Amino acid sequence: MKRRLRLSTATTALALLLALVAGAPAAAVASGSFVTGPAAGTPLEIALGYLDANRGELGLTAGDIADFAVSDEYTTQHNGVTHVYLQQRLGGIEVVNGLFNVNVMPDGRILN
Repeated sequence: MKRRLRLSTATTALALLLALVAGAPAAAVASGSFVTGPAAGTPLEIALGYLDANRGELGLTAGDIADFAVSDEYTTQHNGVTHVYLQQRLGGIEVVNGLFNVNVMPDGRILN
């Protein structure tokens, strides 16, 4: 059985991050456009790089994004989009509702 830790501050920060990346007003993305331009690297590297590069804008600290575990990662065959699911942890303990999903196009652009 996994131990889970309730962290309202971290959960709130991650919820903010999800809202911003998903297209909330502070990170509004027009239909048909992308969150980022093309990038080199694996989808996981691209996702983590985006979080690190934008943590200040997203209201996150380095500690908020220091410990993610990949809970799932797969590529959709019909369009080549890789779906990366990250579970936030603090001290190795999973944060309840600390989930993050990023969808990366084959050329490294973040879809959402």
